[in-house]
Amino acid sequence: MKFFLSFFAFLPLSIFSEIDITTIDSFRIINAGPHMLLVKKYSENPQSDNGFIFHVKRPHCFADQPSLVMYSPDSEDFVEPEEDSITKAKIRVNLKKTKEIDLRVYLALGERSVLELKGNFPSLRGARVMELDSIYGKDKWVLDHIDKAIEEATKICESFAPYEEEEETVIVQRRGLYANKDIKKGEVFNENSITVLRPALGILPKYRKIVIGKQAKCDIHKGDPIFWDNL
Repeated sequence: MKFFLSFFAFLPLSIFSEIDITTIDSFRIINAGPHMLLVKKYSENPQSDNGFIFHVKRPHCFADQPSLVMYSPDSEDFVEPEEDSITKAKIRVNLKKTKEIDLRVYLALGERSVLELKGNFPSLRGARVMELDSIYGKDKWVLDHIDKAIEEATKICESFAPYEEEEETVIVQRRGLYANKDIKKGEVFNENSITVLRPALGILPKYRKIVIGKQAKCDIHKGDPIFWDNL
């Protein structure tokens, strides 16, 4: 335990890594907080900054919440939709049959909005091209190698390091999960094998139920913090 408390003095220099990566397929991977990544692809329309995005979030680290960042068109007739409202759109993936879908306005920010794809929209796994016709106009995204972008974002997500620096006082004041006893490799975590202590060096207590039932990938000594890569 003393080792981790001594090591903690150097945390601001070593435990975070701000993420801003552009892959060779022009997907942009950026952090949106210490434990969430956004994967973004811009529209092929040269006159549009509209983007297609999805999230890769801890602790599960799978791609979800496909969304669109859409800028309001320069038209006097355009009426900005309200937050939580539903707007219709037509989508076509890989040049197949066009399908009508619902877009929920997650955020309305004046000049741009964030819209979630809702309902039974076509699968985007392995997609090459996605075309959209909505109140914001017509857009096309080339999504070649989207599965590779998901794989790369998942690898980053599965590392234990936060994506951005947290203030030292915040980490000291917050609690984390620690081993309540010596835990052997392969042993299943249970209520008695973990405890909550300061500082927040390990997994946050809100993920306790997810940790319980998982197997330890390595030996963990009593009093040591539990990290995601220990599971």
